[in-house]
Amino acid sequence: MAAEHGASYQHPELVGKQELSEWLDTAVALRRLAEPSEIAAGYAFLASDDAAYMTGRTLQFDGGMF
Repeated sequence: MAAEHGASYQHPELVGKQELSEWLDTAVALRRLAEPSEIAAGYAFLASDDAAYMTGRTLQFDGGMF
């Protein structure tokens, strides 16, 4: 199993910049950055017993990035 995450606060130098706002409006369905806790929850699920029967899948936590 693998996880992919999209736009998040991993690049704080971009937060509040006009370019970031424009990109979010055109490339991410939810039109916002992910909160770190939202990304962490996905990874925690994959590491938990709840995901024990999952194989060969990639979960995308990307806010609908297209």
